Amino acid sequence: MAKKLLKIFLWIIGLIVSAIIIFACYFWFKFNQAEQSAGRKVEWESKDGEILRNLKYGEGTRNVYDLFLPPTKDSNALMLFVHGGAWMSGNKEDIEWAARRYTKEGYVSATINYSRAGKDTLALGGEYSAPSIESMVTEIGMSIDAIIQDCKKQGITLTQMAIGGYSAGGHLAMLYATRHAEDSPLPIRFQISWVGPADFTRLFPTNAEYMSKVWEEDSEENIRKRKEHQQTMYFLGGKSVQTDSYSASLEDSLKRMASPLFQIKENTPPAVLVYGAKDRLVSAEHGKATNQALEQIGIESRLYVFPNSGHELGADPEYADSVQHTILDFCQRYFGSDKQQ
Repeated sequence: MAKKLLKIFLWIIGLIVSAIIIFACYFWFKFNQAEQSAGRKVEWESKDGEILRNLKYGEGTRNVYDLFLPPTKDSNALMLFVHGGAWMSGNKEDIEWAARRYTKEGYVSATINYSRAGKDTLALGGEYSAPSIESMVTEIGMSIDAIIQDCKKQGITLTQMAIGGYSAGGHLAMLYATRHAEDSPLPIRFQISWVGPADFTRLFPTNAEYMSKVWEEDSEENIRKRKEHQQTMYFLGGKSVQTDSYSASLEDSLKRMASPLFQIKENTPPAVLVYGAKDRLVSAEHGKATNQALEQIGIESRLYVFPNSGHELGADPEYADSVQHTILDFCQRYFGSDKQQ
């Protein structure tokens, strides 16, 4: 009897293990299919160029980047890519597909890590006490300085660039491009956002009535919420805000300061904006509002809203192909003659 029960038990375990393996293979297949459909699967061979990994651009553990060099090394244009992960996770390898793609087209490319909120420590000379949107933007500028110098060591003189990113990285790329169009170490010819938040007042609406109650009633729960909100305010603006100095107008001003949409001006670089119609994290309204603001002041903007895709952009391969063609068109037109003389 015991042997029979043991056989039944092992048979059941075998069925469970087999089911787990089948489901794992299915989800792996679906994940790879979505990555392929979204244009995030790009093969790489040694003939495609050279990859220099984990080069330093600062003293922090996250101040590293990967440099992708095309075989001829005669381009003076940089394509810089910033990873996503809700500003709290992710790594430069997550957006390596973009660097591979445009290096294979002959452009110097790079992917950077940045110090993530709530997770990493900083090494920026005490300017910021912890990672914030402001420190992340500062690190992007630092990385560009380092890329210029490291490329010189490779016999490459960079004179121009484009910047792009995915999700939180798309937000940071747009924020850097809109803020630093004039003082970036390399002139920014255009920007790319894949599902990047452009408006923090839309992404995280301010609930003034709720927050006023949190500040008026001194319960332990409200005191805890005040401290959490203080951390959120620091994340937005890079400066400490006292728990007793909160106001809805202050919160809104910090959100606007952190929003690329509200930084757009006459010298903002042209943009390629890519969003999903079914995205529940970052709605396509972010792209639509940005596109409208750019077009209103005569700046070229190409907006793509993938009709069947969510945040992963994995359900519309024909749209992904169109985006890739548009980015290459921007490269050819806005970089102009990008070969070193």
